[in-house]
Amino acid sequence: MLTLLGALLASGACGDEASSEATATSGAGGSSAGGGAAEGGGGAAPSPWASPRTWVPASPYACPEPTGKDDLVLVGLEQLGLDRSLGIPKLLYQGAGGNLASDPARRSFFHQLEEHPFELPCFSGNLAARADLAVASDHPLTALVADAASSLDLVLTVGGTFPLGDDAPLAAAIEALFAGADYDKAAVETATATLPTGLARSTATILRGAIEARARRDEAINVLVPGPQMTTVYKRGAASWIIGGGPGLNPDKPAYAGLFSATPEGYGKLYEGAARLAQAIDEAALGALGPMSAPFEFYVDTPRGAILLRGGGDDVYDPSLDERLTRPLLLVLDTGGNDTYRIPAGATTSVEHAVALHVDLGGDDTYTYVEKPSDKDAPGLLPSDIDGRYVGDDNYGTYSLSRTARQGAGILGYGYLLDLGSGKDTYRSHRVSQGFGNFGVGILWDDGGDDAYEAENGAQGSGVVGIGLLHDGGGNDTYRSFGTSQGFGWVLSFGALHDASGDDRYELVVDSPVILFSPQTPGYANSSLGQGAAFGWRRDATGTHLSGGIGMLRDRSGNDRYDGAVFVQGTGYWMGLGVLADASGDDRYNGLFYAQGAGAHFALGAFLEGGGNDTYNVDRPAQASSIGLAHDFSVTFFVEDGGDDRYVGPDRSVGAAKCHGMSFFVENGGADRYETHDRAVGYATDYDGSVGSCGDSTKIGTYALFVDAAGKDIYEKPMTPPNADDTTWVNDDPQDDDALELSGGVDASQGSTYAHAYGAVYEKRK
Repeated sequence: MLTLLGALLASGACGDEASSEATATSGAGGSSAGGGAAEGGGGAAPSPWASPRTWVPASPYACPEPTGKDDLVLVGLEQLGLDRSLGIPKLLYQGAGGNLASDPARRSFFHQLEEHPFELPCFSGNLAARADLAVASDHPLTALVADAASSLDLVLTVGGTFPLGDDAPLAAAIEALFAGADYDKAAVETATATLPTGLARSTATILRGAIEARARRDEAINVLVPGPQMTTVYKRGAASWIIGGGPGLNPDKPAYAGLFSATPEGYGKLYEGAARLAQAIDEAALGALGPMSAPFEFYVDTPRGAILLRGGGDDVYDPSLDERLTRPLLLVLDTGGNDTYRIPAGATTSVEHAVALHVDLGGDDTYTYVEKPSDKDAPGLLPSDIDGRYVGDDNYGTYSLSRTARQGAGILGYGYLLDLGSGKDTYRSHRVSQGFGNFGVGILWDDGGDDAYEAENGAQGSGVVGIGLLHDGGGNDTYRSFGTSQGFGWVLSFGALHDASGDDRYELVVDSPVILFSPQTPGYANSSLGQGAAFGWRRDATGTHLSGGIGMLRDRSGNDRYDGAVFVQGTGYWMGLGVLADASGDDRYNGLFYAQGAGAHFALGAFLEGGGNDTYNVDRPAQASSIGLAHDFSVTFFVEDGGDDRYVGPDRSVGAAKCHGMSFFVENGGADRYETHDRAVGYATDYDGSVGSCGDSTKIGTYALFVDAAGKDIYEKPMTPPNADDTTWVNDDPQDDDALELSGGVDASQGSTYAHAYGAVYEKRK
């Protein structure tokens, strides 16, 4: 069915499509999402994107070798009898039980960085810088998707034109969506002919991308999982890790094994579809359309989902008010006004609903849902939706049971939400929303404004066997969630939150209320798993472990505050890599346990602070294991590139390691203050709770190195040896004389290190 309502805008009201040529290749260029020129007609000049090519990730920084004998990291290593060959060899894993030696989810970065730990800062800095370049390029969505996939060892083909032609491109695209099914072709042709030329062509470009993306998704799904299992996968896939969705999928079952292994025919093809769809949006010239003042509406229901184009007012999208909104929505495009959306807004809703796109071109918008309050709702929690809340027990609080993905969520497909126009927008959802990918790709792109993001679990740049991306282009933003959010990557996943500028507040609720219990803080603080956190699946009972992916939070500038509880702020678990990279500003960090560059159980954690006068755990004291802590064969790197910083460090912190971990803490300048526990500031123990708890401590080492280069510093630490300016020290834990515990520190008022955070301070040095 097709309807055409209201007064259609005259063709010139929105302007013709942009005529600028797309010229950037991977990692170059400079325009906002949707700002490029559509290919495939209209006399557009050929661009590097006109022909398919292999995506090659950019290398913003040439990773340096540690410098010569004056490098203070080398000085610290030498005083411990070590050198730059230090690392955790892959061979060590060969004798381990189960599939610890290898598993189908393990990515190449893991062993590369464990064997060569001094590469970790630059590798992580390049991940952050590539995201910076991507969002500034002429194809930002494409670059973000392709970079994420390449980080997971998948090689994508990108580029190529879209078959628009010059005569009625939107009508032709809609005909292709019907694929021979009956529909009122004449009515569609009449209605599309009255739309503004630029709007019609932009919409046609997006729909052509959706058609190609759907085809690639279908090819990939046939490889990943047998057809009869697809509905189960859609309903239960996120529950493999996101609490509240019922039982998850068991990777030990042959029917699901393909979902947990990355192949070119499976996830390679799936992410090529995501990149192709992103390219269509990048080339749709959305930025040239701008807000439209006159009201209009265009609606057509296709076999692949409904298309709704609307604008010119402050609209309310509510399925209880408009039955058409209960249909799967392929594309919603609103051209302006302060709108309210109580629909999923760019989120897939079923196996057949493979592509869901939502574009808003201006206004202060509210993205929310139809509320149905529950008696289990409590202060600090969003009102429930139709699915209600869990009653709570000894292991969990009253978490949301919502099963609706929203606001840029791709489950078994692609869900993209773009809000343009720099309005002050509000995003509210419970779970699997706001840039969430599960066996698919979810993107939330907001180009700026003082925005508020609120969720509960699996949101704000979160991937669970998928790619989840959130980009905010600027403004003083607030991000609030409870767990697996704000840059979280699970198995075979890349989850990232990228914020370009502004004084931002990142909150993963610590203890008010507690709904996601943690073994480290049972009942009194939430399990955060975010702000740059990566997690694998540890299955000791069967030995069929699965390695974690990459979780990253990148904040480019501003005076920011980060609050979280457990596994937060650049932390990894079970062969995953967690990265927090803040380039500049006077920032405040607070975390309770495994926070600020930490890793546990064969993991990687990187914390990169590019400059500013920063504080660590001053607002809320940490409990243990933070500010550069490596546990159980993990490798972590904490780098501060400058500023007058203050550290309040608990037990095992500020460059500490336990149970065969390997930790490096580097401060590259400033007048810093360290207020720490005894076992801190370059301190290693071979045990966790008691001597002998970590296995053979005489043959396998535990390593921790602290380096402070330049600046007048203050150390407040109870035990000897004293730490002070222009001194070196070696720490020897007294609990076990035979243990191979190598740790200590270097403070030098002059000198430098090779390790940098690749933020604002470093860039000024170049």
